[in-house]
Amino acid sequence: MQSKIPFLAGVSPWILKNFRAPFRLLSGVQDGFNRKGLIDLDGERKLAFDVVAEHHRRRLSGSPVAAPASPEERG
Repeated sequence: MQSKIPFLAGVSPWILKNFRAPFRLLSGVQDGFNRKGLIDLDGERKLAFDVVAEHHRRRLSGSPVAAPASPEERG
């Protein structure tokens, strides 16, 4: 979708890194954290990080921006 917007100058992930959020009390899932980031609390990159990074690499190189590879294609 982004490649179809000619005037789009850039994008940024909404949340780069997971963080403590005391109001997220969903037991066993959130446990007081916002876990929507591209990087976990230990600094490890999540799979989504690679998808976003590849998208930006393709945009910078002028290559067509394709749909992200499926988990099977990534290996």
